[in-house]
Amino acid sequence: MSVAESLWRTGLALASAYVTVTVVGVLTSPLKNIPGPWYSLWTDLVLKYHILRGQKARYVHALHQQYGPVVRINPEQADICDLAALSQIGRAEFHKTPYYKTMTIDEDNIFNTGDPASHRRQRRLLSGPLSESGLKSVVGIVYGKVKLAMRRIDEEMRSDSGNGAADVFKWAGFMATDVIAELTFGESFQMLEAGRKHQYFRDMESAAPVLALRVLFPVFRTLMSLGVPIPGASKAMQMISRLRAGAEDRLERYSKRAETQGETTTGGDGGAPLLPTLFAKVDEAAGGDKGLTQDEILSNAQLYIVAGSDTTSNALTYVIWNVCKRPEVKARLLSELKSLPGTSVSRKGDGEVDVDVDYEDLRDATYLNAVIDETLRLYPSTPAPLPRHVPPEGMALAGHWFEGGCVVSTQAWSFHMDPNIFPEPERFDPGRWEKGATKEMRDGFVPFGAGVRICLGMHLAMMEIRLATARFFLQYPDAKVSTADGMSDADMEQIAFFMAFPRGKRCLIQDR
Repeated sequence: MSVAESLWRTGLALASAYVTVTVVGVLTSPLKNIPGPWYSLWTDLVLKYHILRGQKARYVHALHQQYGPVVRINPEQADICDLAALSQIGRAEFHKTPYYKTMTIDEDNIFNTGDPASHRRQRRLLSGPLSESGLKSVVGIVYGKVKLAMRRIDEEMRSDSGNGAADVFKWAGFMATDVIAELTFGESFQMLEAGRKHQYFRDMESAAPVLALRVLFPVFRTLMSLGVPIPGASKAMQMISRLRAGAEDRLERYSKRAETQGETTTGGDGGAPLLPTLFAKVDEAAGGDKGLTQDEILSNAQLYIVAGSDTTSNALTYVIWNVCKRPEVKARLLSELKSLPGTSVSRKGDGEVDVDVDYEDLRDATYLNAVIDETLRLYPSTPAPLPRHVPPEGMALAGHWFEGGCVVSTQAWSFHMDPNIFPEPERFDPGRWEKGATKEMRDGFVPFGAGVRICLGMHLAMMEIRLATARFFLQYPDAKVSTADGMSDADMEQIAFFMAFPRGKRCLIQDR
């Protein structure tokens, strides 16, 4: 037998084995009877195509519209849009899948761990400072960043070299990142002061594409673990190492300052008294139980920077954009904000505006919160499926039986676009919340996730969005979307890989 013939037979045997394994897998798949397109039983390539386009959530929602509340989206996963199932899947016995671990290269943290005991312990230790009561001590710090962001926006609008508009997307990003950096590390990245991205943030952005490849294509994880050269991977791994070292250095620096200066509730950089960070009460919360290890603190610190920057800034950007596009919404919002007892607005002779607000007023402001909720409904920061493992004993969900170990998911976008939950779901209508949200609306509104894994930082995000929205419109009551440099609605089309953002990565606003 010739070498060529031998290679041919070997290749044919391997191909036959692959086909056999695939066919057997399809015929025995626990998801074979779940509704869905025929190809979703054989391959996940169609789903990955839509992921690469940033349209995963919309693709999955289109499948729901065609096949119903339960739909198979790839050979191993079904997505469910059903309120009762949402409640079930949000319980602790539905563990997170390894999908979340592939998104990070680090120790377990509160986001990526699939161990419910580990998650429960970390959440108990970390939740205090991020609760509504725990955040009262940092309102001044957050509002200080908000005021600085507004000052920088004002400077950009009035710059002689500009076009009369400011990029709210850029300044919201700098603000949110500086806030979470100061609360995590005890020191800001000072992106607002510098007017540019800090190296730590640039490293995060540069490493993201390689991490995305690890998530989408498992072969990349294998090749990287074996040291096989992949273009860009080595540089990305260096950046990831630099991110870890940078976080470690900042935490250590804070610890040393705390030892020598002590901690107070006033913040600031340099030699100023220290603001207790989001980790300051960990040992106290632990009591006699096991606290967080240094590796867990480091991993969660890096998580906070990622989770607390883009998600908040993107949401704030969409709030401002939506209000600026709708004069009637802006008029109602301004009327409410001006009527709040803690609001004061004074305009100086040089055109400078001094605005003061009371956060307790904003927290209870009906229309402000309706505008924010409606924005989060239409533009959730994480709109796509969030997978979980079905418990070993199996579970009936939305009228279908799922064997233990099956992967099921729910996605915010489908609940938010369900006309049975939100009538006329594509219409921006803050009034739907003002009139009194139904139980179905409250249960189906999941911009921060649902169940035991709901976002730990949601109250901080809402604090930043409320303060910044109020300050922005009190300072710029005539604000409108700019058309400078070709700015259009197309720039604001939401695309999402895991987290969502505007396609154009800009939002130009002018004040008159």
